[in-house]
Amino acid sequence: MKLAALALYFVGAVFTLNAALVCFVVLILWVQEGVFRTSQARLGLRILAVEQALKQAGKSADVAFQLHSIWLAGRKGITGLLAEYAASMFKPTVAFPYAVFLLALLLCRYF
Repeated sequence: MKLAALALYFVGAVFTLNAALVCFVVLILWVQEGVFRTSQARLGLRILAVEQALKQAGKSADVAFQLHSIWLAGRKGITGLLAEYAASMFKPTVAFPYAVFLLALLLCRYF
């Protein structure tokens, strides 16, 4: 997604596309990456829990296969999901390139 935003930035700069439209698409890519990184983080935590459940001999192995039901039981509602997505979006590794692209687009367009 970052490569798509970079390509869009250069295409927008070269062909002087509407800055608002380019910024909007870059924001959409940023949100999509935030959602994607959130699902990656959830899955990583769940994989660790699955591995731990499989290691424990006394516990039923069925727990290790309840990937979605355990997540659904602890789901925080729509506000919690949106907050989780926003937290992923503003992590430095995700936010840095998008913020730079948006700032550069606005600076090039209006100054």
